[in-house]
Amino acid sequence: MTLPAQPPVIDLAWRALANDVAGNGGTSDVDAVDIDVNWAALSIDNVEPRMVEAFTGHTWDATTSSVIGDVDFELDSWTSVRVVFDETIDVASVVASDFKVAGTTPAAAETFGSSVFLTVNPMAPNAEPLVELVGTVADRAGNTLAAGPEVTAADGIAPSITIWVDRPPESVQGRITLTSDEDIIGSPSIRLISGAGNVVLPGMSNPAPRIWERIFDPAIVGGSLAEFTVVAEGSDPIGNRGRSELTTTLTQGSINVTVVLQGQSEHDGAVVTIDGPEFYVVTTDASGIFIVSLAPGTYSLTAEYFHSVPAVATVVVREGRPTIVQTILLRGDFNGDGTIDLLDLVGVAGNFGATNSGWDESP
Repeated sequence: MTLPAQPPVIDLAWRALANDVAGNGGTSDVDAVDIDVNWAALSIDNVEPRMVEAFTGHTWDATTSSVIGDVDFELDSWTSVRVVFDETIDVASVVASDFKVAGTTPAAAETFGSSVFLTVNPMAPNAEPLVELVGTVADRAGNTLAAGPEVTAADGIAPSITIWVDRPPESVQGRITLTSDEDIIGSPSIRLISGAGNVVLPGMSNPAPRIWERIFDPAIVGGSLAEFTVVAEGSDPIGNRGRSELTTTLTQGSINVTVVLQGQSEHDGAVVTIDGPEFYVVTTDASGIFIVSLAPGTYSLTAEYFHSVPAVATVVVREGRPTIVQTILLRGDFNGDGTIDLLDLVGVAGNFGATNSGWDESP
């Protein structure tokens, strides 16, 4: 039987009638549960598939057999493009080299139903790359789609929002700073979740492009010692909604110290004194690097090492943000007066050429 051209997939109903040699008639029935005769379905497909659309950011979740990024934009991927056809595609007919995305062959291709997911290089958050079919793909009936079709992928990548929490200088208030890797419609929304409740903070300032700030009273999260979670959300101009969370406190800052001993490959033995609202003395290990958590405030730092000029500095430690300092201790202060001068050279000259200081033995 020959049929005229049909839509990509069409379902026909059919049944079979037959008589045995005694003339008893019978009818096929796909459902033998009841006495009704049920027709069977026959799908006929003789039309090639069609590439209809594409999206950046969409991936496939094999656990739930669903597309990730189609609804939960915060789960999208910067390295995935989803190509959608108008019917189910034969998995065996698809390889990565059948496609080009922004002129580049994808690293991998996976097919699930009518979608092909392409692994590509990391894309900009608002990328809309051209997707080209440069090979051939086929549907389950064997109808092939030849090279030529192309489609511009829609932006399916949500903005990535970064959250900072600290205090403004010399302030008892808290400050939330948000940044985004792409434009956001209006301002992001902020919620503070803590043991004191769930609070929405409206009215963010926008001091620079893609940067927002909000000052808040620590009392709304239970005080400066309380742990709380900041939830920030915002949508890009396409409507992709990004979401980010940060759990933190306002109680501590930190100071990251690096001490380098001039002319040495290992930097252990330097003594660093940290004096301010809290007091610490730290001796460096071979790396010369250490981190100390501190209460916010102003501190004086002094780093000392044998025959080196001390390094002295005043630093401000702020809550929720590291203060990073580094120094190189200069060698040559042989008399320990904190200055490298002619007196140090005299001391070196007096001992020049010596190889053994000797020992004194008491009787």
